[in-house]
Amino acid sequence: MSDKIKPVEEKPPVHLEVDPGPPEPPPSPASGVSKPNSTDNIDTSQYGQNIIQTPSLNPFDEEDKKEPARMVSVDLKRAKFELEEDEEDPPSESSESEAKEALYEKSKMEKFLNLMLCRKDLAEKKLTEKPVSLKELFKYGNRLDDVLVVCGMIMAFLCGFCQPFFAIIAGMLANTLLLLDVQDERFRHEGMKAVGAFLIVGCFLVVVAFIQFCCFNIACIRIVRRIRVEYLKSILRQNAGWFEKNHSGMLNTRLNDNIERICEGIGDKLGLLIRTAVQYSAGTIVALVWSWQMTLPLCLVSPLIAVAMSLSAKKIGNASREEMAIYGKAGQIAEEAISGVRTVAAFNGQEQEVERYSEELEKGVRAGLRKGNHSGVLSGFMTMITVVYMGIAILYGTFLYQIGILDTPGDIFVVLTALLSGAYHLGNASPHLMVLLTARVSAATIYKTIARTPDIDAYSVKGRKLYDLKGKIVFKNVAFRYPSRKDVKVLKSLSFTVQPGQTIALVGHSGSGKSTVVGILNRLYEYESGSVTIDGHDVRDLNIKWLRQTIGTVQQEPIIFNATVEENLKMGNPDLTEHDMVRACQLANAHEFIENLPESYLTKIGEGGVQLSGGQKQRIAIARTLARDPKILLLDEATSALDANSEAIVQEALNNASKGRTTIVIAHRLSTVKDADRIIVMDKGRFIEAGTHNELLERKGAYARLVRAQQIDMIPAEDEVEDDGYEAEDVDHKQPLTGASAEDLRESIRMSFKRDFMESQHLGDAETEALEIEVTKEGAMHFSMTQLFREARFLWGTLGIAVGCCIFNSISLPVNALLYGLAFALFDDRNREDKLWPAFLFFLMFLVLAFISFFAAWFTVSLYCLC
Repeated sequence: MSDKIKPVEEKPPVHLEVDPGPPEPPPSPASGVSKPNSTDNIDTSQYGQNIIQTPSLNPFDEEDKKEPARMVSVDLKRAKFELEEDEEDPPSESSESEAKEALYEKSKMEKFLNLMLCRKDLAEKKLTEKPVSLKELFKYGNRLDDVLVVCGMIMAFLCGFCQPFFAIIAGMLANTLLLLDVQDERFRHEGMKAVGAFLIVGCFLVVVAFIQFCCFNIACIRIVRRIRVEYLKSILRQNAGWFEKNHSGMLNTRLNDNIERICEGIGDKLGLLIRTAVQYSAGTIVALVWSWQMTLPLCLVSPLIAVAMSLSAKKIGNASREEMAIYGKAGQIAEEAISGVRTVAAFNGQEQEVERYSEELEKGVRAGLRKGNHSGVLSGFMTMITVVYMGIAILYGTFLYQIGILDTPGDIFVVLTALLSGAYHLGNASPHLMVLLTARVSAATIYKTIARTPDIDAYSVKGRKLYDLKGKIVFKNVAFRYPSRKDVKVLKSLSFTVQPGQTIALVGHSGSGKSTVVGILNRLYEYESGSVTIDGHDVRDLNIKWLRQTIGTVQQEPIIFNATVEENLKMGNPDLTEHDMVRACQLANAHEFIENLPESYLTKIGEGGVQLSGGQKQRIAIARTLARDPKILLLDEATSALDANSEAIVQEALNNASKGRTTIVIAHRLSTVKDADRIIVMDKGRFIEAGTHNELLERKGAYARLVRAQQIDMIPAEDEVEDDGYEAEDVDHKQPLTGASAEDLRESIRMSFKRDFMESQHLGDAETEALEIEVTKEGAMHFSMTQLFREARFLWGTLGIAVGCCIFNSISLPVNALLYGLAFALFDDRNREDKLWPAFLFFLMFLVLAFISFFAAWFTVSLYCLC
């Protein structure tokens, strides 16, 4: 890496040809008066008003014309939100009509299923996308995935079909225990046969269930991986206009949450849905085959269990989401107050913030109580209806057995077990159906993005490639509007020419269209009219991938990836050799500080380049751009975010990078562009004036006013106090405090970087230990359960009642099993008479137990939530 670089020969300056289009009168003094922003008159009812005088300084105003000071009232609470609302354009009528057309209303069958599953709100809800079919949900699977899914479905079907066999075997065992004599040889034979059947079906069920989950989960992982890749590829394929309507936060949410919902839908949840459907259907069929006379009346009761489970899942889920949303809002309020504690203190807003936080917490408490109440009522109702169902089944089955319709008492338990198990699994089907619907809706959104082909397709192979590029750029009468703001014309008949090897600068106030020029040259946007040519070829006729490889862009905020320096540089050119890498870094003034990193070019610099200063990150970004040896260089405010020291170093690197290349520089700091071959001043998307730095100053026009405005801003105040924040510094320019040699200084820098990287690896542990020490110093100590219970003495009454109810709720299941066993003993002889009255007594006992279980479960959950 010690190879030297041959200096690049500088080309003589080339004159700039400017085609300004139709002449435009200079702006009048009145036109320079800026309108107040949306935050200029804001109510300050929360903290009171703070009036600030802000004189408007517009560089396009005449020198002797000054705008009177404006009175601005600042509302710290709502300024941010009102500003965001003003930035968003009101939806047009066309967009509203398109949105209405995009709504998908479910079919009557889908609504009916949702209503039956206690999802009335979902039945009435209109979806923005039509859910994909179940087959389309697996469209990104290959043949192996299809085999795995089919195999998983077969295994799920077998799992569901195995469940009724337990009811049949239980009936066989009941007949053996009730009807056969213990001393009889058949008793032992039939008993062992039933036990063996249980063992065989159980082992078979374990194997089949294991294969089912493996098949679905393996297929899910493989399919979801392809969906993630295709979705990311499609996102990176889109043009910039699409990203104005689809922000990064929403795309990231879809990439994670929506695809996770798809994963749940095509994973084990689909297998469980098939399994529960088969279990309910097979259980009902077995019960009908065994005794349709007993099954039909009980079928009217069994759906109540499914309804109870579905309603329980829905109500509890809604209440949980409401509670989480409220506490999330409360946490946001606390975070805002803590992060802006200085502002809150400055406006004496402590009490208001605490009151806001307390109000949200009260809402959270009420939501938690509602959730506990719903959970208790529904849990108690589900227990009650199950116990009542068992009592009814035993009473009705006993009646049928006594009159001779049922042949054996085992038939009662076959029908009871089959229907009870089927109803239970039918109730479990509701959440699985919801997961599957959510997956289909999420897939519709994801698949729509994947299938979208933009007008400016970065993956297209169409278009010309120029193999002898000179770098002449011509804008001729170019007009442009952003897709999200069709009512605002950003560029208006813009015309200028850049000769090969020339450096021009575009200057002007914000919103004049400077950065739009860069976007159009990179084919991020499609212009409306006019033409943009490179060496006489329209950019729309050139291959997009080739064009972007030919043009190098350095932006204001450098994007550094969580990788090594070498890997970041090779993102600009994957075929970059070691020699070319060093050469690019030397041109960017980055080689020296990279060599001082712990592992030189193999140093991992962290996410976003957190281990580097702003100037160092910018120089790596410049080196990455130079790694592809671009013929055209676009510098979009590359130094505006840097401090003075870093700006000087980066500016030198940019000057080196622009030699021999056609360069367009966009800058707010005019000191960085005064050496440009030509400077073009823009205003409201139009060409105003052009010339060299000195020529434009002599004209005393718009550029001269910009220069004077920046000179005023740079005059330091006499009583200026240095902020307590840290300045971003370049390690290369830290001045030694002693007469240390350059080698000693380099070694010190190297050790400093190594120490920083070692500390960053153990940052989590260090923060945890520091937090423990800090909390201990503040008097925190470990609390035992006894101490905690003592502190909650004001809740002892409520806790006592809750514990009592919990005990009653806990013993209800053993009592239920005891009653079931005693009812089982009713049929311990072959006499069919005198069975109905004892069965009725058992029914009453089941009924009493059901009501006790209902209130015990309700009060237990509700009271514990109250505590």
